[in-house]
Amino acid sequence: MAPRRREVGRNWQLVIVGGGLAGLATAASCARRGIGPILLIEQESRPGSHSSGRNSGLIRRVAENPLTTRLCIEGADEIEALWSSRRNNRPFRRSGSVIFDPSGEIADGCWSQVPFRRWDEAQFRSMFPEFQQLPPGEARFVEADGILEVPALLGHFAAQARDAGVELRMGSHAHHPRIEGGRFSSIHIDGVEVKSEALVVASGAWAGQWSKAAGVPIELTPYLRSCVHSDPIGQPPRLRPWIWAHDPGWYLKFGIDNTLWSACEEIADQPGRATVCGDPWQQVKERVGSSIGAIEALKPRHIWAGHRNFCRDRQFLLGPDPRIEGWHWAVGLGGHGVTASPAVGRRVAAGIIEGLDGLEPELCWSEERFPMNRAGTT
Repeated sequence: MAPRRREVGRNWQLVIVGGGLAGLATAASCARRGIGPILLIEQESRPGSHSSGRNSGLIRRVAENPLTTRLCIEGADEIEALWSSRRNNRPFRRSGSVIFDPSGEIADGCWSQVPFRRWDEAQFRSMFPEFQQLPPGEARFVEADGILEVPALLGHFAAQARDAGVELRMGSHAHHPRIEGGRFSSIHIDGVEVKSEALVVASGAWAGQWSKAAGVPIELTPYLRSCVHSDPIGQPPRLRPWIWAHDPGWYLKFGIDNTLWSACEEIADQPGRATVCGDPWQQVKERVGSSIGAIEALKPRHIWAGHRNFCRDRQFLLGPDPRIEGWHWAVGLGGHGVTASPAVGRRVAAGIIEGLDGLEPELCWSEERFPMNRAGTT
């Protein structure tokens, strides 16, 4: 029997704004730890309509800094374990990855956490005969990386949350948070004031608007990135490691009936529905260059865009904000929100229960991370 729907205007222990992976993972983790009742609000008609549902589904353990790498490893391990008992139809498949990073964007403290093997040119060409020329840098093969059907993970967290009694409200609009005496007290949902002991902002690109509404500014920028599905490359089509070339910046994922490409562009944007900018397919071809001659014969089938949301220091912003009691963040996940989502949910829940002691200080708001300028904004 489905849980009885509560009146939205009743008091809640926790309200979560945002129904993407960060919000749903947080709801599930909080409910498992005994927090409740919980209300999750999503403005769209279905979960994950924005950043969470517009990504490439790459599960990548190594990130650009050691702490994000740690969270990605935790999240990737949990994602793989979710469906490990299935023999068939697993939403996660361990494809492996090959990463080229000649300019050192990935710190040594990241690679020391992730097992990898160095591939020479012969090993690489045996797996990828389509390449006429290897991308710059050393080829590092990460066997444990993979690809994920992201809707399955969204559905998993949503089901976990519902089963634990979380109220999920799709197509609802939250606004006007009220702060009284330095403490969060209520929020308006579809015009109704709702009282709650705590609020988690997991609203992705809209987090900056929430920070301004509460008078606790943060600097968070949504960056546009496009993906392209083209005709499949390679015969016969089969599961192979995805490839990421940090310099000049592109990646590809092999599929059975298509190939996914991205030129890894970063275009500063505004919150809203992401729209394609320029000619992403031409950008892909220019960046891949002479590495894969066959790309010139491929045709783009589908092009879309999504937002990757970053704080200025490119570190996640999680947990309690010391400026307002009861106010918590789950934002700034950049390009690692899918892989790290289970770890993000656990840390935000720990922050609600244990305060700042519940998670790594580098993830939390501080004056050092978000210095104020003369105008009083970050």
